[in-house]
Amino acid sequence: MTKKYLSARTRTKHTYAFYKERRNNPQWRDDFIQVRSQRRKALFIQTIVILIIIAGGAVYFSKATPMKRVVEQSATSSSTTARTESTKEPSADPAIAIRHNSSDEEQVSISESSNSMASTESSNDNHDTTSSTTMADDDVDYIADGFLMAPVKYNGEDATEAMEANRAPQNLIHDGYTNGYIKDDTTVRVSNMGTAFNSSYQIADGVFVIQLGASQHKFRYSVNNGSVSFENKKLDEPDGANVELQLKKDTNAREVVDSRQLQN
Repeated sequence: MTKKYLSARTRTKHTYAFYKERRNNPQWRDDFIQVRSQRRKALFIQTIVILIIIAGGAVYFSKATPMKRVVEQSATSSSTTARTESTKEPSADPAIAIRHNSSDEEQVSISESSNSMASTESSNDNHDTTSSTTMADDDVDYIADGFLMAPVKYNGEDATEAMEANRAPQNLIHDGYTNGYIKDDTTVRVSNMGTAFNSSYQIADGVFVIQLGASQHKFRYSVNNGSVSFENKKLDEPDGANVELQLKKDTNAREVVDSRQLQN
């Protein structure tokens, strides 16, 4: 999927080709320069990462061969020693035999104890892993400092592309673009269409519910390796159209919301 970049002027996302076509347009010139800078920076970082991976792989494989020879030599030496000891005849002295048997029993006991401890630790590890894949219903730290809710699809088509082709209302993204952050245990402060206001929210049973005026939006979420992701919310418009809203983290949302005039 082609990467898209957010326009500082319209607060909508477009492809690099879109900005490049408008690079000589004074209204889009600043956006084009910013997006071009982002692309160059990303390409530079990708190049550095690839070079680091290649260098690390070369170092690893250069050291792996000598280490392998050392391990094989050690294993051969241990095997030879074990065969030599196994060919020794049992001692005829009963006292020595008793000590040998006692030592063998202690080794068996230690081995069984070690296996039991390893099993317990493995069970604990599995339990910890399971716990880490669930998020408490009241844990909203992931979006506490800021979130963004905006239309991303219109009748199954990318919202921006649908607007450019006049297959979606031209105010679709503008009217549905909402910034917000968690204010307290029950309140969110959001910004929509240039104004800010307080509203209510709740989170329970894996669902984040936010009240915006007369509309209530519910977003189901899941946690995978500590990363939270929200499912898109589908809305049926009065004219029969279908709109998908996306909720995601936005660290700039608090600054945007607090810069707006507060209504309540």
